[in-house]
Amino acid sequence: MSVNIVSDQHDTGLNPFARAEMARIVQEALNNVRRHAEASRVDITFQRMNGNLLVEISDDGKGFQTEMILDGHHGRNFGVRSMIGRAKSLAGTLDIRSKPGTGTTVKVEIPIEGGAE
Repeated sequence: MSVNIVSDQHDTGLNPFARAEMARIVQEALNNVRRHAEASRVDITFQRMNGNLLVEISDDGKGFQTEMILDGHHGRNFGVRSMIGRAKSLAGTLDIRSKPGTGTTVKVEIPIEGGAE
């Protein structure tokens, strides 16, 4: 699997706690790709927009029905819940979009102000 990372900034502007939480979100997303997606490519994009940091993790894997995971109908959704909880702890949002056969995109958006140094 190849991983492509794109960033419009060298420094995200986040404080150490917020950086660590964002790193854990990205790490969990990559773990999910490795475990479940059967992807050959993952793209990770970091960009600042309107005072927020937007991080997008997209894969070309097999995808899944998000409602099964997000609504708790799947027994193993601890990682997704953890990512959502971490985003909320930073006053941000996490959105997962996927469909079988189309890959998955995880978007995390957090205010830089709340996590700024």
